[in-house]
Amino acid sequence: MPQAAAQTCRLLFALLLCAALLLGGEKAVAGQQSVLDGQAVLALARINEARANPRAAMARLGLAEERVRAVLGPEAWLLDSGLPPLALSAPLAASALGHGEDMLAQRYYGYLSLDGRTAQARAEQAGYLAEQLEESLVALGFNTYVALDAALEALVDGLLRDELAGAPGVGRHIFSPAFGEAGVAFLARASDLFAGSSYVYMLVVDCGRPLNPAQADLHAQGFLLWRQINEARANPRAVLARLGLAEAAVRTVLAEDGWLLDAGLPPLAWSEALHASALARGRRLYANFSEPLPAADPRTLKERLAASGCLAERAGTAELYRLSSRRLETPAERATELALLLDRHLRDELTGQGRRRIFSPLFSEVGLSALQISAALHPEAAEPGSLWPDIYQVVADFAQPLAPRPQAVVRVASGSGLLVEAHADGAFLQAEPLAPGLFQFELPQGGFDLTLLDSEGNPASAPQAFYPEPGVNVILDLRE
Repeated sequence: MPQAAAQTCRLLFALLLCAALLLGGEKAVAGQQSVLDGQAVLALARINEARANPRAAMARLGLAEERVRAVLGPEAWLLDSGLPPLALSAPLAASALGHGEDMLAQRYYGYLSLDGRTAQARAEQAGYLAEQLEESLVALGFNTYVALDAALEALVDGLLRDELAGAPGVGRHIFSPAFGEAGVAFLARASDLFAGSSYVYMLVVDCGRPLNPAQADLHAQGFLLWRQINEARANPRAVLARLGLAEAAVRTVLAEDGWLLDAGLPPLAWSEALHASALARGRRLYANFSEPLPAADPRTLKERLAASGCLAERAGTAELYRLSSRRLETPAERATELALLLDRHLRDELTGQGRRRIFSPLFSEVGLSALQISAALHPEAAEPGSLWPDIYQVVADFAQPLAPRPQAVVRVASGSGLLVEAHADGAFLQAEPLAPGLFQFELPQGGFDLTLLDSEGNPASAPQAFYPEPGVNVILDLRE
């Protein structure tokens, strides 16, 4: 649990325990979700009241203005003028609720999901594309029932107090002019999430600034590039032939890694944490093109990856650009243009003109982001009918995680599902698709069976047994 979150939980535990003794056995924890959703809307209303009149919130919480001004720094002006309300975003609310439900179900507490997803990644999966997104968490544990409104008031006040007082490790999101939308989830559950308590109340607040459509990540093209990268790793000789490169010269460049021309390399598994890191880097570059930032990102690559949830033993990155000859109107045209961009990078790696990332045995995971950045360089490019050609930027982050987790990448016919049965313990897993016809899951110990599923989840094929080499990513193609 983050330090500040732990402090908040201890504080609210003490406050609410007293309230519980006064309120007795009002059994509100098992409230229906519709009731909890109503409380979440009320929480957002109280947050907006505090944004509109920060001084009133300071007075209620007993905070000295001098201290708060020091915390706000150059944005202390908001104490005088306040901030506009945060608009309710249904996708952000769904993302916040999903994270809260996941924390209670899997008994953890933190900003990063156990599967490595960040708040931004969760919001994107809920359909919210954000230029900037941050999450605030607060929870309390207690050993008897507490009324919903009393718990909600304590939770909201805890968030406001931590931000205005500058609690260690707490970001300022509610009292920030950077955000214009929010989603709030309020959860109340019988749970032993916190030691010594039997019930938990939790508030999850996702604050976002929606993305300019010109900055939208080209997800489909990103997955296509990932597939093409793995095809190049599996068969480097085919790349040499396509690009017209002499094998002898490439072997000289590869030096002690020349063996990979004969053996190829295992596939790179897709990493959502690396994708989030690459996307954040791409959007920072986009913003810097349109309005130069006051300073470069001071973090090292490993620190940037760690901020997105990837703890890496080794890491590398590549930033690629391509100016097209015209505006591209269809996904197929964009895919062709990005394939040319990738070929240029493959050539650079194999001829020693660029650092080797794709043709390196040192990495096992990748995440990449593709952006169309014409509007950042030429604002008129975003106007309808503009003749400015498309400019594409791809950021690819590569890593070997500290805790290796070999993956199976499986291609199936579009519309099919996938069921995995581990031979060792008979455990079943219904794999989640990364994209239509594309699945990835962590390799079970020993062999496993794969069964295709139809659109209704029923078996559509006989189980197929696989016994991949342990400790190495593998690609399996089940298309007919």
